[in-house]
Amino acid sequence: MPAPRRSLLIGAALTLALGASVSVGSAAEVDVENAVQTRASQGVFEVRYAYGAAWVAAPRRLVRVSPDGRVRKGSPVPGTIVDFTEGFGRMWILWTKGRDSYVAQARRSDGRIIGSPRRAKTRSLRSTIASGAGSVWVGGSSNVLLRVNPRTLRSRPTRLPGGGATTLFVEKGTVYTIAGSTLLGHRARDLRRTTRDRLPDGAWQGAVAYGAGNFFFAWGKATEADAANVTPGAGVTARTDISASFPSIWHAAVGLGSSWFANQLINAQAEPTAANITRLGPGLASSVSGSLPGTQSVSALTTGGGWLWLLDNASGVLYQVRPDSVG
Repeated sequence: MPAPRRSLLIGAALTLALGASVSVGSAAEVDVENAVQTRASQGVFEVRYAYGAAWVAAPRRLVRVSPDGRVRKGSPVPGTIVDFTEGFGRMWILWTKGRDSYVAQARRSDGRIIGSPRRAKTRSLRSTIASGAGSVWVGGSSNVLLRVNPRTLRSRPTRLPGGGATTLFVEKGTVYTIAGSTLLGHRARDLRRTTRDRLPDGAWQGAVAYGAGNFFFAWGKATEADAANVTPGAGVTARTDISASFPSIWHAAVGLGSSWFANQLINAQAEPTAANITRLGPGLASSVSGSLPGTQSVSALTTGGGWLWLLDNASGVLYQVRPDSVG
């Protein structure tokens, strides 16, 4: 059963100019509809919204959380889940055992495994999975990208120019990867055809999300958090700095008419104190920011079904936030 509703404290809205630096303002309450114990602690730092529910991963199984707080647990895999995605009417799980990686399909209704998994011909560290352009894609720290047939699970490797694919997005027939400070766009039909967009310094070290034709980056420094929109083919189209203490940016999301990032705040004794959540308006033109006390390790963020979903990876609690109460 979901925990009772509670409130999230969010800072008042602030107007930002491109490249400006502002301070976080006073707090206003934002509602959390549900706080659901998923038992997905110490799993993948990821939450996705697909097929009418939010999904998180325990180390060995997917967990489906519907907007009414109901939880369904998928069947376990004989290894450790390192990433998952949705596509072609089902969920896709990437898991490892020893030095080998495997791809499995799961039902979108409950996360239970469909058929037999296939070994992915990659032994890269920090492996990732995405779907789109007629295929499922598996990348990692090496420069080998696997194209997986969603019907047969047979894979075909391709060496990418520019480095590995630990960050992987597939949008509009293009496979996007990040190599250092460069966003690379590989045409799905011919991965050797590549476009390049320069990223702001430090952006690749933070969080990234895609939505509305833009990549949204958020990354932290000692005394401020930076955020930028990067449009493929046009480069940086908006950027702002927010003056505050944001020691770690864990995840970003785009949706509900805004860009979002979340991170865990700590005190001078390096103890976790609260989650920080920041909402940036269209074009990064406005901002609200605040905290959710008591979290231990906010590590994932997404939007879907009209909600903002926030995962505390240490406790396994998934927060369902009312975005219309922010600001």
